[in-house]
Amino acid sequence: MKLIRQSGCCFVFACLLLAALVALPLSASAKKKAADNAEISEAYARQDGSIRLVLAGKDKGDSYIVYRAAKKDGNYKEIKRTKKSRFIDKDVKVFQEYFYKVAAAEKPDQLSKAVRVKARKPAKQMKLAYAGDSLIVGITKYGHMKAKKERVIAKIGINSIRYYQSSYMSQLKSYNPDQLVIMMGINGIEGKPGNGYISKQVKYFELILKSLLKKNKNMEIILSGITPYKRHGNSTAAGRKWYNRQLEKLAGKYDGVWYCDPGEVFDNGSGYIINKYAAGDYHLKSFGYTKLVKFWRGFVKELKYK
Repeated sequence: MKLIRQSGCCFVFACLLLAALVALPLSASAKKKAADNAEISEAYARQDGSIRLVLAGKDKGDSYIVYRAAKKDGNYKEIKRTKKSRFIDKDVKVFQEYFYKVAAAEKPDQLSKAVRVKARKPAKQMKLAYAGDSLIVGITKYGHMKAKKERVIAKIGINSIRYYQSSYMSQLKSYNPDQLVIMMGINGIEGKPGNGYISKQVKYFELILKSLLKKNKNMEIILSGITPYKRHGNSTAAGRKWYNRQLEKLAGKYDGVWYCDPGEVFDNGSGYIINKYAAGDYHLKSFGYTKLVKFWRGFVKELKYK
């Protein structure tokens, strides 16, 4: 009886092992098949008003078929066949939403997931603004603003709480820019990451965003993390990192708001500022402001949707 039971167990085990071995290549094949399906890996609204898609997943030598619709579940019409991995759609209208799908020509029935992009107002038609504290005030000192198309609405020593409660907020709403770069937080982030006062600044930043988008749903808001600084008192790299992470999360909650981190330019690798750019504990030298404005202007050339 014991022998029969052991034989039965061995038989069952052998069957399970065989099934697993058969399933493995099938699973790998299925994964490869899925990976070969065409997709839109990145999508951008460009400063000239056009839309750029990055395509991936087709076999070498095959073509992509690009489809577009006015609604996510709408009627997708073919607008382009191309072997290139980049497609630029210039036949778009300002502030119109477009939904794109792509398929490989050899698999035309296997459409990718839809990607949404909203066409922008061309840069030459835009009214621009910069809002914030002393770091924003600093960019005017070195002649970076083009008076006819750009305005700075900022105050030395202010933070998001006081900005929201001040006349500067009213001025910003009244000016009603098409594109806004806003950076605040240097004044008031001292202390441990996540303390009550720092968290309150984030909450007021959200009130600023809500108020601006209510005024103008098509406003492009670039929410900039604060620049690195020298270690000073209770102002630490950890505090800046925590604060900027909250701003990034905040930007992700709202359509029309993008987050960027100038630490990409100024961080010395330890969370503090590269010394050659520093003027005092928090501010920048003249060429540091040049670098900062260049970073922002580079960022807004293409705003990423995926």
